Amino acid sequence: MIRTTSGKDELSREFVEALQKSCVMLEAQGDGMRSFAAVTLHVLAGRTHSIQFLDEPEAFLHPPQARLLGRYIAESKIGNSQLFIATHSTDALEGLIEGGSDRVRIVRLRREGDVNHVRELDRKRTGDVANDALARFSRVFDGIFFEHVFVCEADADCMFYQSVLDLPSISGDRRPDALFVHSSGKDRMAKLVETLRSLDVPVSVIADVDILNDEGKFKNLFVKLGGNWEEVLPHWKAVNHAVSTSRPPRNAEQITERILGEIEGVAGEGDFPKEKERAVKQAFKDASPWGAMKGSGRSALPSGEAISHFDRLCEKCSDHRLWIVPVGELEGFCRSVGSHGPRFVESVLEERDLAEDAELREAREFVEKIWAKAKPAS
Repeated sequence: MIRTTSGKDELSREFVEALQKSCVMLEAQGDGMRSFAAVTLHVLAGRTHSIQFLDEPEAFLHPPQARLLGRYIAESKIGNSQLFIATHSTDALEGLIEGGSDRVRIVRLRREGDVNHVRELDRKRTGDVANDALARFSRVFDGIFFEHVFVCEADADCMFYQSVLDLPSISGDRRPDALFVHSSGKDRMAKLVETLRSLDVPVSVIADVDILNDEGKFKNLFVKLGGNWEEVLPHWKAVNHAVSTSRPPRNAEQITERILGEIEGVAGEGDFPKEKERAVKQAFKDASPWGAMKGSGRSALPSGEAISHFDRLCEKCSDHRLWIVPVGELEGFCRSVGSHGPRFVESVLEERDLAEDAELREAREFVEKIWAKAKPAS
């Protein structure tokens, strides 16, 4: 006989009546709760079915409930049943993965005209992403539900490029069905690309020019995007040589001397001057030959052969949707704004007219090229 902690028999009329008085009946609940209960009962209580189909079980559910339902299904599904779940909810998908990534197979269906393209993310990669906090929080699984995904280095980059892309003059009257995700730097770009491409999600990458500073990192990203490394290697070598020989790296003594010169005369109990802080940070950036390249982009290269190789390199990269920022970095599109990162983007979005500002013309042209290559065929 089953008894509650209060000592009452759970099968007794007294217990049932008390339970009914203390709870809201399911028929009086909202659509979401009734849907939650119906899915749970059919999936977990039905022991006569070996195969079941669920169409959008997240319907009428708030995101936390959809996530809970997904996790509960994965954790509690009976062993002799198999579920096919159609969903448009990242929350439901992540709940399923949390409940058992080793038992979940993700299949993406992409319609192109009258043809459905099918691609499966294998369990190992699903488990890798599930166990990678940075990959998950970069919203990589959200990309499954979009026509195109743009991978940027930082969240501020995503905000800026998406704001420019949303301009009607670039994307037209229909808002792009595109998702911008950030990789928290360059190191993880290739991994996000590999995951998304394995699910047949079209991907573009926007990277600052110093991605070219690291041959291994650049090569890995280019190859993951489907490129042939031998096609770009001569151009990369020429550009890297031009940058490296334009100015040798500064040694510790030279950097120290410059920093001391920048902070000379700074005293008192007040805040450290912002302009001096920026100058000190710039001193470290300028220590590398690539510092000037990132600060100025293409214009930092010596004219002639180096420029030609850089243009060919960028052209071949764009063929595989790898876009090298021509002005070096995001802030190079509007140099009159002195801040950096999120503050830069905030200042530009609040103070400038993205559609008309003359200084932002190069940014609009850059994003327009990216979208022309990325947008789905009409």
